[in-house]
Amino acid sequence: MVFLFINKNGLKGHKKSVLNFVLVNLNMLFYGYIRVFPFRFITLVKPLSFRTPSGFKGLLKNGAHKNELRVEMIIKGKSPREAIQVASFEIDKIANRLSWAHGMPIKGAKITGSQKVDIADGRMEVSLNQTITIGDSLTTNFYIKGKAASKLALNLSNKCTADFEEILIMWKDALGQETDALKFLLLFRLLEWIHRGEGIGKERKAVDRWIRLTDPKLPLEKDKNGKSDISVLTFLRDNIHAKSIDFPFSQISSHLPRLQALVKLCIKEKYGE
Repeated sequence: MVFLFINKNGLKGHKKSVLNFVLVNLNMLFYGYIRVFPFRFITLVKPLSFRTPSGFKGLLKNGAHKNELRVEMIIKGKSPREAIQVASFEIDKIANRLSWAHGMPIKGAKITGSQKVDIADGRMEVSLNQTITIGDSLTTNFYIKGKAASKLALNLSNKCTADFEEILIMWKDALGQETDALKFLLLFRLLEWIHRGEGIGKERKAVDRWIRLTDPKLPLEKDKNGKSDISVLTFLRDNIHAKSIDFPFSQISSHLPRLQALVKLCIKEKYGE
């Protein structure tokens, strides 16, 4: 729900009008909810204050249910439309960082509706209810306290390079998939994106080489030609669209946690995050 609070007295030289907010700066207070699936819990020991990557004030606290967090942000803009657009970007960045910091599978965000209201104290604010749904398949319950809370506040506030912002988006999108097969494929493609500097068409081989060097204990399989050894993760990536009933689909689920851990390690090595 969006609430627009408009100055009743109007501006000097102008008639009273709900269009006054276009002519001056305003503050907009945004509310959102971050949710995990019903049988998972996410808990903050106490409210967490932070600054969004663009410097806006934010507050993260427990929601009405055990599987949600409440997000509040104050956004300044020249119009509600502009501030809502800014807030949408900021909320996406918060969701990206939560996914990265805690392995939370984020499902998405949306604005649920709007309503206009007048107040008499001269302030101009907008309150936005926005829902961010989090699913949880690889992790258990989230308890954020102490050093973990302090680290999360830093993660939510940190400015990132454009390249790393792209990484966070791809990470969140991969973890937010409902099927293990698609999650596996998107995580592997994230590795390929990081190794894109090897040259067009060479990313897969570069990723396989990095995997085998980083985790030499991973089982090896033969490539499609039956000649070269490749890691089991690359083998699964190559055969993930296989139609044969003989394909070991269960291996995708069993190796998914290891792939996710390797992707996070690769990102940290590349970007130092």
